[in-house]
Amino acid sequence: MSSEKLYNGLPQFSTLAAFDHQPRTRLVFGVNCVERVGESARELPASKVLLVTDPGIVGAGHSERVRRFLEKAGLRVSVFDESDENPTTRCVDACLQIANSTGIDAFVAVGGGSSLDTAKGCNFLLTNGGRMQDY
Repeated sequence: MSSEKLYNGLPQFSTLAAFDHQPRTRLVFGVNCVERVGESARELPASKVLLVTDPGIVGAGHSERVRRFLEKAGLRVSVFDESDENPTTRCVDACLQIANSTGIDAFVAVGGGSSLDTAKGCNFLLTNGGRMQDY
């Protein structure tokens, strides 16, 4: 069925402009691809990285492995390993304290959504200032 026939008579579609979206997200997937984290991070204009993770990832040894690959690539690494499940503003603030005190210029988050959310929230405040409640 042609799109003309499908949308004929539906005025809400007649004003939509066509677009081509290319997200900036890079996805690296594969067996042992974590070994590339250092070289990937080196592509950024960064020398000091904050590794954001959670106690479960630390306990499994994954964060230490990532840390070694980052350091092997010549990056200085600080660690925030207290990401909570469904992180609160308190968690983001604690991460921000480490980011500010160590002068980082990039984030590497390892774990699930909570670590990623903590790193994103911290980056937002580091970049824009204020508190999460301000936004």
